[in-house]
Amino acid sequence: MLLKVDRPPTENAYLCRMDYFSRLRQLLQQEKSEDRENYRKQTESVPVTQRRANGLAWYPIAIRGSEMSHGDYLTVEVERTTHQDVPHQLRFGASAVLFSQHDPKEHRAEGTISWQSGNRLKITLRTDELPDWADGGKLGIDLLFDDTSYEEMFSALQRADALAEKPTEGRLVRVLTGMEAPEFDVPINRSLLKTEPLPARSGMENPLRPRCSRGARASGHRQNHYAGAGH
Repeated sequence: MLLKVDRPPTENAYLCRMDYFSRLRQLLQQEKSEDRENYRKQTESVPVTQRRANGLAWYPIAIRGSEMSHGDYLTVEVERTTHQDVPHQLRFGASAVLFSQHDPKEHRAEGTISWQSGNRLKITLRTDELPDWADGGKLGIDLLFDDTSYEEMFSALQRADALAEKPTEGRLVRVLTGMEAPEFDVPINRSLLKTEPLPARSGMENPLRPRCSRGARASGHRQNHYAGAGH
């Protein structure tokens, strides 16, 4: 036997699906922008030696080679020449920037780490040639704000929005967003209904004793056993 329990829709039921997911995307974009700005301020205010100690930078580095990659982007191989025992967070797929300490705010070229092993890595720059300032030395690699987790969340919202239109597959999405009232199929084990009541201990109420009389149950009203507690 199955017991179907319906719950009333939440307040979100009054929002259309488009507005619901659009609002979530706006909030997520706002959070991403604030996180990116906070990261930028923190990294700009911290000297390169501290960023290196925090594992967010390689400095100094030396360029060991370069080659053209897909899309006419330049891939540069660099080597960490000092502080090679310092742990770092530079990994494949991370956004990074090649910079010159002579003018780190202006002399910088962003890209993506395409390979990393030991004290060497390759960074694919968003340009087709190495900047002129790269010949001046005092080069380093800074780790940029990682928005991978945000991109995954944006993708999940897009998939959920599209899935909500499907009658069967999208039911969970519609329930979680409040667009459809949930229903629960609760199996009833009849053997539990035949359990003998536990004997009441002295001075204690039997927890399985009915809290209302037969007449009150028939009329649909419960008796308040604690009505006299305040007298």
